[in-house]
Amino acid sequence: MARKKDVLIKNRNLWGWVFSIQTVIAILVTLIYPLVYAGVLSFTNVRFTTVNFEFVGFDNYKWLFTESAFFADLWVSIAFAVVSTAVQTVLGFLLAFMLYFMKGKVQGFFKTALYLPVILPTAVVSSMWMIILAGDEFGVLNVLFGLTDPPFQWLGDKTIAFWAIVIINTWRYYGITMVIYLVNMSAVPKEVVESAEVEGASRGQIMLRIIIPLVMSATSLNIILSMIGGIQSFDLFYLFQTNGNLTLDLTPVGVLIFKTGLGSTNLRNIYLARSVTMSIVLTLIIATVTVLINKVFSRSEDK
Repeated sequence: MARKKDVLIKNRNLWGWVFSIQTVIAILVTLIYPLVYAGVLSFTNVRFTTVNFEFVGFDNYKWLFTESAFFADLWVSIAFAVVSTAVQTVLGFLLAFMLYFMKGKVQGFFKTALYLPVILPTAVVSSMWMIILAGDEFGVLNVLFGLTDPPFQWLGDKTIAFWAIVIINTWRYYGITMVIYLVNMSAVPKEVVESAEVEGASRGQIMLRIIIPLVMSATSLNIILSMIGGIQSFDLFYLFQTNGNLTLDLTPVGVLIFKTGLGSTNLRNIYLARSVTMSIVLTLIIATVTVLINKVFSRSEDK
Protein backbone atom coordinates (compact mmCIF):
# COMPACT_ATOMS: atom_id res chain seq x y z
CA MET A 1 0.00 0.00 0.00
CA ALA A 2 2.81 2.39 0.89
CA ARG A 3 4.50 1.76 -2.49
CA LYS A 4 1.24 2.39 -4.37
CA LYS A 5 0.82 5.72 -2.53
CA ASP A 6 4.38 6.69 -3.40
CA VAL A 7 3.76 5.84 -7.08
CA LEU A 8 0.53 7.87 -7.10
CA ILE A 9 2.26 10.86 -5.51
CA LYS A 10 5.10 10.68 -8.05
CA ASN A 11 2.59 10.47 -10.92
CA ARG A 12 0.70 13.47 -9.59
CA ASN A 13 3.93 15.47 -9.31
CA LEU A 14 4.93 14.43 -12.83
CA TRP A 15 1.60 15.50 -14.31
CA GLY A 16 1.79 18.71 -12.33
CA TRP A 17 5.10 19.57 -13.98
CA VAL A 18 3.73 18.56 -17.40
CA PHE A 19 0.73 20.86 -17.11
CA SER A 20 2.77 23.75 -15.70
CA ILE A 21 5.59 23.62 -18.24
CA GLN A 22 3.70 25.84 -20.70
CA THR A 23 3.38 28.51 -18.02
CA VAL A 24 7.08 28.22 -17.22
CA ILE A 25 7.97 28.58 -20.91
CA ALA A 26 5.68 31.60 -21.26
CA ILE A 27 7.33 33.29 -18.26
CA LEU A 28 10.80 32.56 -19.62
CA VAL A 29 9.97 33.90 -23.09
CA THR A 30 7.89 36.95 -22.17
CA LEU A 31 9.48 38.03 -18.86
CA ILE A 32 12.85 36.52 -17.99
CA TYR A 33 14.45 36.69 -21.44
CA PRO A 34 13.44 40.35 -22.12
CA LEU A 35 14.71 41.40 -18.68
CA VAL A 36 18.05 39.64 -19.11
CA TYR A 37 18.45 40.92 -22.66
CA ALA A 38 17.61 44.48 -21.58
CA GLY A 39 20.18 44.21 -18.81
CA VAL A 40 22.82 43.13 -21.34
CA LEU A 41 21.93 45.96 -23.72
CA SER A 42 22.29 48.54 -20.95
CA PHE A 43 26.03 47.78 -20.89
CA THR A 44 26.47 48.33 -24.63
CA ASN A 45 26.57 51.28 -27.03
CA VAL A 46 23.74 50.01 -29.26
CA ARG A 47 22.00 52.85 -31.13
CA PHE A 48 19.09 51.93 -33.44
CA THR A 49 20.03 48.36 -34.37
CA THR A 50 21.23 45.41 -32.33
CA VAL A 51 23.35 43.98 -35.17
CA ASN A 52 26.64 45.72 -34.33
CA PHE A 53 27.45 47.03 -30.89
CA GLU A 54 30.21 47.05 -28.29
CA PHE A 55 30.21 46.62 -24.53
CA VAL A 56 30.92 49.91 -22.77
CA GLY A 57 30.56 48.88 -19.13
CA PHE A 58 28.74 51.36 -16.90
CA ASP A 59 29.00 54.30 -19.32
CA ASN A 60 25.23 54.44 -19.84
CA TYR A 61 24.58 54.48 -16.10
CA LYS A 62 27.19 57.21 -15.61
CA TRP A 63 25.48 59.24 -18.34
CA LEU A 64 22.10 58.70 -16.72
CA PHE A 65 23.22 59.99 -13.32
CA THR A 66 25.40 62.86 -14.53
CA GLU A 67 24.26 64.19 -17.91
CA SER A 68 20.73 63.03 -18.71
CA ALA A 69 17.41 64.74 -17.92
CA PHE A 70 16.17 61.50 -16.35
CA PHE A 71 15.81 62.68 -12.75
CA ALA A 72 14.39 66.08 -13.70
CA ASP A 73 11.67 64.37 -15.75
CA LEU A 74 11.28 61.69 -13.06
CA TRP A 75 10.22 64.39 -10.59
CA VAL A 76 7.54 65.46 -13.08
CA SER A 77 6.28 61.86 -13.20
CA ILE A 78 6.37 61.46 -9.41
CA ALA A 79 4.58 64.76 -8.80
CA PHE A 80 1.95 63.83 -11.36
CA ALA A 81 1.58 60.34 -9.83
CA VAL A 82 1.19 61.63 -6.26
CA VAL A 83 -1.31 64.38 -7.07
CA SER A 84 -3.40 62.35 -9.52
CA THR A 85 -3.42 59.37 -7.12
CA ALA A 86 -4.70 61.52 -4.26
CA VAL A 87 -7.43 63.14 -6.36
CA GLN A 88 -8.44 59.91 -8.10
CA THR A 89 -8.55 57.87 -4.89
CA VAL A 90 -10.70 60.39 -3.00
CA LEU A 91 -13.06 60.94 -5.93
CA GLY A 92 -13.36 57.22 -6.69
CA PHE A 93 -14.14 56.46 -3.05
CA LEU A 94 -16.81 59.16 -2.75
CA LEU A 95 -18.52 58.03 -5.96
CA ALA A 96 -18.43 54.39 -4.82
CA PHE A 97 -19.86 55.43 -1.44
CA MET A 98 -22.67 57.25 -3.25
CA LEU A 99 -23.41 54.21 -5.43
CA TYR A 100 -23.31 51.93 -2.39
CA PHE A 101 -26.56 53.41 -1.07
CA MET A 102 -28.30 53.29 -4.47
CA LYS A 103 -30.35 50.32 -5.54
CA GLY A 104 -31.52 48.55 -8.66
CA LYS A 105 -31.64 50.28 -12.03
CA VAL A 106 -30.61 53.64 -10.61
CA GLN A 107 -27.31 52.19 -9.38
CA GLY A 108 -26.81 50.34 -12.67
CA PHE A 109 -27.37 53.52 -14.72
CA PHE A 110 -24.95 55.66 -12.74
CA LYS A 111 -22.38 52.86 -12.53
CA THR A 112 -22.38 52.55 -16.33
CA ALA A 113 -22.39 56.30 -16.95
CA LEU A 114 -19.52 56.97 -14.53
CA TYR A 115 -17.45 54.12 -15.97
CA LEU A 116 -17.79 55.23 -19.61
CA PRO A 117 -14.59 57.39 -19.74
CA VAL A 118 -12.50 54.31 -18.92
CA ILE A 119 -13.45 52.50 -22.13
CA LEU A 120 -12.72 55.47 -24.42
CA PRO A 121 -9.51 55.12 -26.52
CA THR A 122 -6.63 57.42 -25.65
CA ALA A 123 -6.82 59.07 -29.08
CA VAL A 124 -10.48 59.98 -28.53
CA VAL A 125 -9.81 61.34 -25.04
CA SER A 126 -6.84 63.44 -26.16
CA SER A 127 -8.68 64.79 -29.22
CA MET A 128 -11.72 65.76 -27.17
CA TRP A 129 -9.69 67.54 -24.51
CA MET A 130 -7.50 69.25 -27.11
CA ILE A 131 -10.65 70.89 -28.47
CA ILE A 132 -11.68 71.91 -24.96
CA LEU A 133 -8.22 73.29 -24.07
CA ALA A 134 -7.31 74.67 -27.49
CA GLY A 135 -5.27 77.86 -27.20
CA ASP A 136 -7.12 79.73 -29.97
CA GLU A 137 -10.37 81.64 -30.35
CA PHE A 138 -12.27 78.39 -30.97
CA GLY A 139 -11.20 76.60 -27.78
CA VAL A 140 -14.22 75.58 -25.71
CA LEU A 141 -12.89 77.00 -22.44
CA ASN A 142 -11.71 80.19 -24.12
CA VAL A 143 -15.19 80.73 -25.61
CA LEU A 144 -16.96 79.94 -22.32
CA PHE A 145 -14.81 82.30 -20.26
CA GLY A 146 -14.43 84.99 -22.93
CA LEU A 147 -10.66 84.51 -23.24
CA THR A 148 -10.48 84.75 -27.02
CA ASP A 149 -8.72 88.13 -27.41
CA PRO A 150 -5.97 87.17 -27.05
CA PRO A 151 -6.62 83.42 -26.75
CA PHE A 152 -5.49 81.96 -23.42
CA GLN A 153 -2.88 79.21 -23.67
CA TRP A 154 -4.14 76.56 -21.24
CA LEU A 155 -1.27 74.19 -22.04
CA GLY A 156 1.46 76.81 -22.32
CA ASP A 157 1.95 77.50 -18.61
CA LYS A 158 3.62 74.63 -16.72
CA THR A 159 1.45 74.87 -13.57
CA ILE A 160 -1.87 75.22 -15.38
CA ALA A 161 -0.95 72.49 -17.85
CA PHE A 162 0.03 70.18 -14.98
CA TRP A 163 -3.37 70.52 -13.32
CA ALA A 164 -5.10 70.17 -16.68
CA ILE A 165 -3.40 66.82 -17.30
CA VAL A 166 -4.24 65.73 -13.73
CA ILE A 167 -7.92 66.55 -14.33
CA ILE A 168 -7.95 64.72 -17.67
CA ASN A 169 -6.21 61.66 -16.20
CA THR A 170 -8.59 61.62 -13.21
CA TRP A 171 -11.63 61.98 -15.46
CA ARG A 172 -10.44 59.05 -17.52
CA TYR A 173 -9.50 56.59 -14.77
CA TYR A 174 -11.63 57.38 -11.69
CA GLY A 175 -14.08 54.72 -12.91
CA ILE A 176 -11.56 51.95 -12.21
CA THR A 177 -10.96 53.24 -8.68
CA MET A 178 -14.70 53.56 -8.13
CA VAL A 179 -15.43 49.99 -9.24
CA ILE A 180 -12.68 48.51 -7.04
CA TYR A 181 -14.05 50.39 -4.04
CA LEU A 182 -17.65 49.45 -4.84
CA VAL A 183 -16.80 45.74 -5.06
CA ASN A 184 -15.14 45.89 -1.64
CA MET A 185 -17.98 47.93 -0.15
CA SER A 186 -20.47 45.35 -1.42
CA ALA A 187 -18.65 42.76 0.69
CA VAL A 188 -19.32 44.76 3.87
CA PRO A 189 -22.21 43.04 5.74
CA LYS A 190 -25.41 45.02 5.28
CA GLU A 191 -26.38 44.19 8.86
CA VAL A 192 -23.46 46.23 10.18
CA VAL A 193 -24.48 49.33 8.22
CA GLU A 194 -28.17 48.90 9.02
CA SER A 195 -27.42 48.49 12.73
CA ALA A 196 -25.38 51.70 12.67
CA GLU A 197 -28.24 53.53 10.96
CA VAL A 198 -30.72 52.24 13.58
CA GLU A 199 -28.41 53.52 16.30
CA GLY A 200 -28.56 56.98 14.71
CA ALA A 201 -25.20 57.05 12.91
CA SER A 202 -24.98 59.54 10.06
CA ARG A 203 -23.64 58.71 6.61
CA GLY A 204 -20.42 60.50 7.48
CA GLN A 205 -19.96 58.43 10.63
CA ILE A 206 -20.69 55.22 8.71
CA MET A 207 -18.10 56.20 6.13
CA LEU A 208 -15.39 57.10 8.64
CA ARG A 209 -15.90 54.36 11.23
CA ILE A 210 -17.15 51.39 9.19
CA ILE A 211 -16.57 51.65 5.46
CA ILE A 212 -13.07 53.17 5.33
CA PRO A 213 -11.49 50.68 7.79
CA LEU A 214 -13.13 47.72 6.02
CA VAL A 215 -12.01 48.71 2.52
CA MET A 216 -8.38 49.40 3.42
CA SER A 217 -7.20 46.65 1.05
CA ALA A 218 -9.02 48.39 -1.81
CA THR A 219 -7.33 51.67 -0.89
CA SER A 220 -3.94 49.96 -0.99
CA LEU A 221 -4.67 48.41 -4.39
CA ASN A 222 -5.98 51.67 -5.85
CA ILE A 223 -2.99 53.67 -4.65
CA ILE A 224 -0.50 51.12 -5.99
CA LEU A 225 -2.20 50.94 -9.40
CA SER A 226 -2.54 54.71 -9.65
CA MET A 227 1.04 55.39 -8.54
CA ILE A 228 2.46 52.87 -11.01
CA GLY A 229 0.32 54.28 -13.82
CA GLY A 230 1.27 57.85 -12.90
CA ILE A 231 5.02 57.20 -12.81
CA GLN A 232 4.76 55.34 -16.13
CA SER A 233 2.58 58.08 -17.66
CA PHE A 234 3.23 58.53 -21.36
CA ASP A 235 0.27 58.63 -23.74
CA LEU A 236 -1.54 61.82 -22.67
CA PHE A 237 1.67 63.82 -22.29
CA TYR A 238 3.06 62.64 -25.63
CA LEU A 239 -0.14 63.26 -27.59
CA PHE A 240 -0.61 66.72 -26.05
CA GLN A 241 3.00 67.65 -26.76
CA THR A 242 2.80 66.37 -30.32
CA ASN A 243 -0.61 67.74 -31.27
CA GLY A 244 -1.75 70.06 -28.48
CA ASN A 245 1.17 72.45 -27.86
CA LEU A 246 1.79 71.17 -24.33
CA THR A 247 4.85 72.89 -22.87
CA LEU A 248 8.02 70.80 -23.09
CA ASP A 249 8.79 71.80 -19.48
CA LEU A 250 6.17 69.21 -18.53
CA THR A 251 7.86 66.09 -19.90
CA PRO A 252 7.50 62.88 -17.84
CA VAL A 253 10.23 60.29 -17.79
CA GLY A 254 8.19 57.91 -19.96
CA VAL A 255 8.22 60.39 -22.85
CA LEU A 256 11.96 60.95 -22.35
CA ILE A 257 12.62 57.21 -22.56
CA PHE A 258 10.55 56.90 -25.72
CA LYS A 259 12.19 59.86 -27.45
CA THR A 260 15.65 58.63 -26.51
CA GLY A 261 15.14 55.10 -27.81
CA LEU A 262 12.57 55.30 -30.59
CA GLY A 263 10.81 58.62 -30.88
CA SER A 264 13.25 60.65 -32.97
CA THR A 265 12.97 60.95 -36.76
CA ASN A 266 16.74 61.52 -36.90
CA LEU A 267 18.60 58.23 -36.49
CA ARG A 268 21.59 60.07 -35.08
CA ASN A 269 19.51 61.02 -32.01
CA ILE A 270 18.42 57.46 -31.24
CA TYR A 271 20.23 55.77 -28.35
CA LEU A 272 18.50 52.46 -27.67
CA ALA A 273 20.99 51.41 -24.98
CA ARG A 274 20.42 54.63 -23.01
CA SER A 275 16.67 54.19 -23.31
CA VAL A 276 16.93 50.63 -21.98
CA THR A 277 19.15 51.83 -19.12
CA MET A 278 16.58 54.43 -18.09
CA SER A 279 13.83 51.80 -18.32
CA ILE A 280 15.72 49.48 -15.96
CA VAL A 281 16.29 52.22 -13.39
CA LEU A 282 12.63 53.29 -13.65
CA THR A 283 11.50 49.69 -13.12
CA LEU A 284 13.59 49.46 -9.94
CA ILE A 285 12.11 52.75 -8.69
CA ILE A 286 8.55 51.56 -9.35
CA ALA A 287 9.27 48.26 -7.59
CA THR A 288 10.64 50.14 -4.57
CA VAL A 289 7.58 52.42 -4.43
CA THR A 290 5.26 49.41 -4.62
CA VAL A 291 7.05 47.61 -1.78
CA LEU A 292 6.98 50.72 0.43
CA ILE A 293 3.25 51.27 -0.14
CA ASN A 294 2.55 47.62 0.65
CA LYS A 295 4.54 47.85 3.88
CA VAL A 296 2.75 51.02 4.99
CA PHE A 297 -0.70 49.56 4.40
CA SER A 298 0.16 46.15 5.86
CA ARG A 299 1.20 47.88 9.09
CA SER A 300 -2.00 49.97 9.15
CA GLU A 301 -4.11 46.86 8.56
CA ASP A 302 -2.34 45.04 11.39
CA LYS A 303 -3.09 47.93 13.74
